[in-house]
Amino acid sequence: MAKKLHAGLDEDFPCEIDRQNLLYITNESHLYDRHAIERFMKSAASGEPIRIAEYQPGKKEMDDEEKKYRSSGFFEKSQDEWSSIFFAQALGKGISEEALEDYILFFSRVWTDSAPRQKSATSSRIKASIFNSDLERFKADAGRFCCERPDIKSLYPPQEPLFTPGEIRKIFEINSRLLDVFIGSYLEELSDRFCTSINKLYVGRGVFQDGGDEVMRKERNYLSSYSIFLGPVEQFSQTHTKKTKDNGASVIYSAPLPAVQERVVAFAPFIKGMALDQLELVVAPPVHETFFCRNELISGVRYKSFD
Repeated sequence: MAKKLHAGLDEDFPCEIDRQNLLYITNESHLYDRHAIERFMKSAASGEPIRIAEYQPGKKEMDDEEKKYRSSGFFEKSQDEWSSIFFAQALGKGISEEALEDYILFFSRVWTDSAPRQKSATSSRIKASIFNSDLERFKADAGRFCCERPDIKSLYPPQEPLFTPGEIRKIFEINSRLLDVFIGSYLEELSDRFCTSINKLYVGRGVFQDGGDEVMRKERNYLSSYSIFLGPVEQFSQTHTKKTKDNGASVIYSAPLPAVQERVVAFAPFIKGMALDQLELVVAPPVHETFFCRNELISGVRYKSFD
């Protein structure tokens, strides 16, 4: 009998299983993911390599097979309630209603359009709010682990940060606390014997980039998009630009949700009207050194994990 690779898998596997498939399923981000496990089971039975989601132009969404395992309809049913709770708690913490409305409008209308979302005035004002807060709390480490430097002085007309340092910290706190509560509700709905806690729920970010030899996490932008779903992340890892087409590579960054939980700027179900196709968590860059605990090339994709 072949040795079990996962405590929840009772089936016997052939002794000779493709090494790349084994690397795939033993990657931390896949160990407790039902969709990844089903992929592995099918590949073990057929002898074929595991196939990740193929690149699709336009929106990056889950395919029908992944939807079966995600209970994504739960988020659609919950968005109205969760976003109302988030808004009420933010107001209750004294955050400016006008700033909150601009924040919600940005993430529900602008953020989903990839072209202007990093360069719009509201985006710059949110980034500046985070940077100012980080500067106040973490001094020299503010912006140290991000390639982008928030600069609202270059905007015309001149802009102020959208939130005060105290307000943006309250947004971090509210998001973190609500994630604890509502992700717990989601996992109960999912009833998955593999992913049984928030510590086993992984988020990922896919990019097609040059380089890829870094050993420490450093975000490209002050607002980065992570997702709980595999399909969109895998597709984004294959989305190249003219600059990276000939010298870039597919990279997927992943971590258990708690690794980024205290830096979540926005979570799609908490924003009224924000698209749920990718179930995005918009994350601010780290303020402490974070080294990759795993760095593997698996079937042409570089997987980098941190915690």
